[in-house]
Amino acid sequence: IRLVVEKALIEGTVHLFLPSSIAVLLESQDASSKARNVYIAEDFAPFSSASCLFSVWDTAASPAEPGAVVNIDPRRFVRDFTGAASVPKSTGIYILKSVPKQDSSVFRIWSDAASRYLPLCLVNEIWEEKGVQMVSLIGPRTRRIPLGVPASTDSELFKSLQNASEWVYADSREVEIKYTLFTNELAREWPEDSCFYEQFSYRAPKALESAKTAYRAHLRNESKETLKSLSDLRKALSEEVSKVSAQTRELVGTLWRDFAIAIAAVLSRVALIFADKKPSADSLPMKTVLVGTAVFLLVDLTITLKTNARFMRIAAESRSVWGRKLYGFLTDEDVRILAEDPIQESTATYDQAKRVVIGI
Repeated sequence: IRLVVEKALIEGTVHLFLPSSIAVLLESQDASSKARNVYIAEDFAPFSSASCLFSVWDTAASPAEPGAVVNIDPRRFVRDFTGAASVPKSTGIYILKSVPKQDSSVFRIWSDAASRYLPLCLVNEIWEEKGVQMVSLIGPRTRRIPLGVPASTDSELFKSLQNASEWVYADSREVEIKYTLFTNELAREWPEDSCFYEQFSYRAPKALESAKTAYRAHLRNESKETLKSLSDLRKALSEEVSKVSAQTRELVGTLWRDFAIAIAAVLSRVALIFADKKPSADSLPMKTVLVGTAVFLLVDLTITLKTNARFMRIAAESRSVWGRKLYGFLTDEDVRILAEDPIQESTATYDQAKRVVIGI
């Protein structure tokens, strides 16, 4: 009898007959980095990693893929001199996200494999020396350490590796900084001539706490820089609003000056009329003065409005350029509240004064 079993070919989905095939899957960097659902023909409690869901293969229907997937390539940070691509292509499949309700052979095989690959993501360099796999930790002092072999089902080692890897790689924000801080502190804590697997569960927790403390200090420093940038932004915007307000005052001042000129011209004609010099009041020179005054007022107002409009256009273009470059850390909503709204309100006040001045 020939029995043919067909496995559905779904991108990101892997079907395994045996739990031991998990180790084979994790050995393939391409397959493990792309896997999002792994179905195993074994009765076990499902669990999930940062990028993959492990569940029982008991149905042809595929569940929805995990929503948020964090899959960071540690080869960006770890230098691999073995020539065999020992460093994993991604970390997501090795970092535990949800713990199974009960232990199983499937989970033990996965956890043992994760304990073999995660250490290669938490060192600075890896190479072979006389047939022995070596790693280095670079910090206040550089440690050249034999990697060793992990003990099977070492729960303390697994827990320490998961805690460190989750802090460094489970969030894509500032991974390089957290990686550098952790390896730096681990190098500080590491004793001489100790295998990596033997000492990691003892040294990693303290190094992780020190790295977290250093990272919080880094965030506080970043917060200071952010507050300084916001202060500079507030100062720059205050100057912009002041310039618009100055233009409004200048426009109103121009109105009063021109109004005084117009009144002087009109009063000259009125004075001639009251002095019973109607012919002089209606003479060509007086009409020329009145027309000249009107033309002067028109030209003066036009030049003032055009100059202000050009200045405001240049200022808006300038704000658009330096705003994107200097304050890219702000959200669009913050930019609108902190920058755009105050300037728009001051510009609206200027426009109202402009309409009144033109009307008068």
